[in-house]
Amino acid sequence: MKLVEDWLCDAARCEATKASYRCVFRGFNTWVIRHTHASNALGATRDDLLRYKAAIEKGHSDNTVFKYMVIVKSFYRYALGVGKMRTDITVGIRLRSPEKIHRRK
Repeated sequence: MKLVEDWLCDAARCEATKASYRCVFRGFNTWVIRHTHASNALGATRDDLLRYKAAIEKGHSDNTVFKYMVIVKSFYRYALGVGKMRTDITVGIRLRSPEKIHRRK
């Protein structure tokens, strides 16, 4: 999706970060296509986003959920800013703050 590449190029991020964002967003977009009536992430609703959050909370740590949701929220803020969305569907979706220390499992 061209919008995703524009979003990644617009922000001052290193290539490793862009690759991570791209991977996470690709997974989110695939989830949207498989689990909603939308044909891509731009067609997702706030309820779809809440269901995605609940789905990833089942198999991931709080830190990973936080990372994934921050990336998705960043995309939607960008899409709103460039006029691809009418409203920000991420408004009011709360995230648990990540732990301040890094823990290896």
